[in-house]
Amino acid sequence: LNTKAINETRTIAHGLMSKELQENGLIVAVAQICKDYSTSRDINFSFSCRGIEEEEINPEIKTNIFRIIQEVSTNTVRHSLAKKAKIKMSKTAKNQLKVVIKDNGVGIDFERNKVNNKGAGLENIKRRIALLNGKIDLKSEIEIGTQYSLLIPLNSII
Repeated sequence: LNTKAINETRTIAHGLMSKELQENGLIVAVAQICKDYSTSRDINFSFSCRGIEEEEINPEIKTNIFRIIQEVSTNTVRHSLAKKAKIKMSKTAKNQLKVVIKDNGVGIDFERNKVNNKGAGLENIKRRIALLNGKIDLKSEIEIGTQYSLLIPLNSII
């Protein structure tokens, strides 16, 4: 498949912004994603948030973080075969938003993704993180699971 077409489709789909995010903010919207997947799929998707208030996160960061979490959690549910996943949001001592998304699934086979031309979602995530002057650390082990760790400066102005 054409990666450009996939990216454009993804951009359009994600452009249909979550009503939850607009009305109730990032923290409630992420909690809702976890709740929805826990009730509709065979996965225990948990969420915790500490040390960060909604008002501390600017709207651009909220939008991008929401879309990243949406992408990762959708991929987790579709491809990981995980029984458990969790999203943790917190604030670091350096005034950064820390987001950790972890699952106990099959892991990501990066080599197979390259051969099969997969991984457009991961490229999108990396672009969003770069846009926010953030960092991403992705660890994945076959048959053990995957963990995304994101650090976004809260004073990041786009």
